Amino acid sequence: MIPAAAAVLARVRAAGAELEADGDKLRWRSPTPLPSDLLASMKARKDELLGILQVVRPKLTVPYAYRLRITNARSWGELYAILADAEVAYAANEMTVPEAEALARQANTRSRDLPDHAPAGHIVPASALLPPERVSDSCHACRCAKWWTDRRSGRRICRVCHPPPSPEFEE
Repeated sequence: MIPAAAAVLARVRAAGAELEADGDKLRWRSPTPLPSDLLASMKARKDELLGILQVVRPKLTVPYAYRLRITNARSWGELYAILADAEVAYAANEMTVPEAEALARQANTRSRDLPDHAPAGHIVPASALLPPERVSDSCHACRCAKWWTDRRSGRRICRVCHPPPSPEFEE
């Protein structure tokens, strides 16, 4: 950053204003009028400020923000809180079904890297997350309805596609 333009930008933000580039123009919103000396500095450093503000930044959509949070989760508690927040966002129509499903898949993948297994009470069967019309008692791969339950994870697993390794693993 150019130091003088960075100082002007810092003063604008300190005044509580938002400054953005709109093509070759500067646009700002402020709760109070900006001081005349600051406006003069903005005008004098317009090209430099535009250069700083026009740096391409990724759009932080709701799903993107949750993907970042899931990636940075360090515990089951954090992951659980993130998914609870995402559920609220989904209920408020801030994300689509495919976006919510993608977050669930990412959380599932991330959970494999977290220490230990989910604390008691945090294991939710997939059928509880699906709308009633999508719940099926048959395996999506082989269409059989033969299941065993893994003692460690509490998951129902297709006995045809994935036989239990030994009786100690199933309930």
